[in-house]
Amino acid sequence: MPPAPQLDHWLASAEGRAAGADPDRGRYLRERVKGGVHDAAIHSFCLWFDKPFTWDGLNAALAALTALRGPDLLRVKGLVNVEGEAGPVVLQGAQHVFHPPVRMQAWSGGERRSRIVFIVRGIPRAAVEALFAAVCGLG
Repeated sequence: MPPAPQLDHWLASAEGRAAGADPDRGRYLRERVKGGVHDAAIHSFCLWFDKPFTWDGLNAALAALTALRGPDLLRVKGLVNVEGEAGPVVLQGAQHVFHPPVRMQAWSGGERRSRIVFIVRGIPRAAVEALFAAVCGLG
């Protein structure tokens, strides 16, 4: 099945261009890659926490982070050790929207540290670490 016209416009293949296809096809992405239209402020990092979170602390930290910098939280994913839970809790969110946490039945292996990956725009890692330390007492 051929791609939708707009997707086809963005992703035109080199073979199609070489075979005499519309020279405009694929120009959108080619120009952005060629012109360096990437946001240098976007970066990712992972925070690890040795101590378990409380539900209240975790919710407060995420609420504070989204209230302060929601539009710049491009993606948040994590496996979190929460007191009283048999297994890890899976976190997923973007900007101000977080999916309900998913409780897993058990941890795999011996590693029980929480790890949360952040893809952000213009938010320093140290600022997120400081927020979690202040709100949860974890650092």
